[in-house]
Amino acid sequence: MFRRDAINRVSTAGGATGDNNPMLNNNLSRIMRWYKGRVTFEIRPIHATFAWQTRFHDRVIRDNDEWQRISEYIYNNPRNWNDDELF
Repeated sequence: MFRRDAINRVSTAGGATGDNNPMLNNNLSRIMRWYKGRVTFEIRPIHATFAWQTRFHDRVIRDNDEWQRISEYIYNNPRNWNDDELF
């Protein structure tokens, strides 16, 4: 069963999680851990084999220069596939 209201069940005022709501903390790691857990919980009934990509790390983009570099990397990455050693 797909739950369209999943995000609405966790409000910044406590919601279903009460004082354990990660959105009440200034801790990005805890928010990301909650987000990934919640997404997994919602998707598994639809797609039982869902899993997050392994061997990567999250990064906060800190300024416009970094945003530009990352955007260009993402845009150009498919074009570079033929030159990749794993191709």
